[in-house]
Amino acid sequence: MRIVNEKYLALIWNWDDSEKGNLQHKFQTNLERLVYAVQERMETGDAPSPEALRSLAEELQEAGELLQQSAENCLAVARVMYTSTGDFAANPDKLQSIEAHIGKPVILSQTSAPEIEGRQLILHEIRGIKAILKDGDSFWEALIDFVVPVEEIQKGTVDGD
Repeated sequence: MRIVNEKYLALIWNWDDSEKGNLQHKFQTNLERLVYAVQERMETGDAPSPEALRSLAEELQEAGELLQQSAENCLAVARVMYTSTGDFAANPDKLQSIEAHIGKPVILSQTSAPEIEGRQLILHEIRGIKAILKDGDSFWEALIDFVVPVEEIQKGTVDGD
């Protein structure tokens, strides 16, 4: 658990292994068990009623929407905090420049994956502090501070020559 109390900031944030484990158990393990149980009942001819399935679908939809909103909020706050430090704080336009290249080629200034080192990848999306990069059918993840937009591609590639 992390508790931060500073003179002008009183924020309590709890995200320890227990919290992670509970969330994973509740919304992954139990969801898998639920799907398995429903499938098993359907296979044995003891399917839940259409009303029960509809009600369960509505509950799952609501849970998914709430979890999605929470995830989006966490990623947005993480990005704000992350970009308030280091090179992003010194160069506030850097993030906008990177965001403007979604769907366009980028390279990584550093990577531990030799498969993509020095190669142009497509910036697929930005999730919080991570860039999701596409290389053909493969996806890679990197911190946004290692993403460098390719400003000019070799003339023959762009013009189709």
